[in-house]
Amino acid sequence: MHIITPFSLNGSAGNIQCNLYLPNSLINNKLAGIALILHPHPLFGGTMDNKIVQTLIRCVNDLGYVAAGFNFRGVGASEGEHDNGIGETEDAHQVLNYMKSNLIDELENKNYLIDKECDVVLGGFSFGSFVAARLYNQLPVKPKRMLMIGTAAGKWDVPEVPQDSLIVHGDNDDVIPLSYAMEWAKKYELPVTVVPDAGHFFHGKLLILRQLVKQSLLYNWE
Repeated sequence: MHIITPFSLNGSAGNIQCNLYLPNSLINNKLAGIALILHPHPLFGGTMDNKIVQTLIRCVNDLGYVAAGFNFRGVGASEGEHDNGIGETEDAHQVLNYMKSNLIDELENKNYLIDKECDVVLGGFSFGSFVAARLYNQLPVKPKRMLMIGTAAGKWDVPEVPQDSLIVHGDNDDVIPLSYAMEWAKKYELPVTVVPDAGHFFHGKLLILRQLVKQSLLYNWE
């Protein structure tokens, strides 16, 4: 379970509709870090309420992270128009900056314990993974972990991500074929976790996805 608090930011294209997700229970009110999870393609029904986005948010909440999601331009109450990942990356950067500055101060005022230099997790599903990868490469201080689910390689020019990223793809993905993801991964020598009999939306495989995300965040790469 998690506590949902809506909020909004004023972006360059207008209002950015966001949700904040706090874990329902914490040990001594201490938060592990912050996470930003990005949704699939807005022109094909993608929103921050997408079930894979919500699965990732629940995973990070379970591990003590405060998470945020937001609707891309033109979705829900977010203003503006679809910008092929460029404006979406700009908005994602603004939301993450808010989380790393204003939000941490607000949480401390509410007696949550969180370090100023806390761990950051950045994740995305499908088109959201493309935006997440673009944002990663723009950040001077890199996130602790990248979560790339149904990576939009082949459909979009997804840039390189670190080798300790969690990259999960279904072998029966009919939206972004596994071969597209593997070709992209080979280019950058990235490991890919393939889920047998899983389609693009991981129907019936969300429990496996949750386990993979939790294992990735609990494992400390050297």
